[in-house]
Amino acid sequence: MVIEILLVCIVCFVGSLLTFFSGFGLGTLLLPVFNLFFPIHIAIGLTAIVHFLNNAFKLALMLKYVDWKMVFTFGVPAMLGAILGANILRLLTFQYMEIHYNIFNLECTNSVLKICIGLLLICFSLLEFFQKSFNLRSSTFWIIPGGLLSGFFGGLSGHQGALRSIFLIHTSLNKEAYIGTGIMIACLVDISRISLYLQNTSDIYQNYNYILFPCIAAFLGAWSGQKFLHKTTLPFLKYSVALFLIVFGILMVLGKI
Repeated sequence: MVIEILLVCIVCFVGSLLTFFSGFGLGTLLLPVFNLFFPIHIAIGLTAIVHFLNNAFKLALMLKYVDWKMVFTFGVPAMLGAILGANILRLLTFQYMEIHYNIFNLECTNSVLKICIGLLLICFSLLEFFQKSFNLRSSTFWIIPGGLLSGFFGGLSGHQGALRSIFLIHTSLNKEAYIGTGIMIACLVDISRISLYLQNTSDIYQNYNYILFPCIAAFLGAWSGQKFLHKTTLPFLKYSVALFLIVFGILMVLGKI
């Protein structure tokens, strides 16, 4: 059990550090690791709790940078989307359908849900490299739909940071406000989905060691990220998000995550 917890702690530290710069990564990295040791419904619950506590800690570091208007216009729709996504996840947990397919002679076993989300991540991340062809920056039309979409997939699969970053990075938020506001919105989505997850994962509290120590590791990663935040430029932040999305999207399509 010690080795298992140590592995989870390492993933939490690295994932928390990366998400502080990109708004993406901890939940995506942590869920597969938890799923190595627990059934999927327990893994989802553990991931959600660690993710929320880590976000709450990061919020304490970045609260002064939060843009509350953006939290209202983007965060409230995200909460509603998260509730819908979490309810669908609860249904899919008990009706899991597996498919088999071949990509470049590589045998893959995956679910329709993961394939769709993976393709969506790849498509949206590729748009980052061609953003000059789109006029999202000067329009507020995408804020509410973006909140609903990111919240929906946050509740459905935990991949809220990926889509949220795509929409928020096109706003007028500066680097600190972008990160602080994203963390606040992530907390709202986490609260919405955890309340539904726990209805089917009440026994996760028996594994408190898998929550306590990973949370400490995630806190250290967040603290380290906050210390080095001023050394990161916005262009680097933007393209890092896009590259992470492409990599994780491909892995999801191949059934590796």
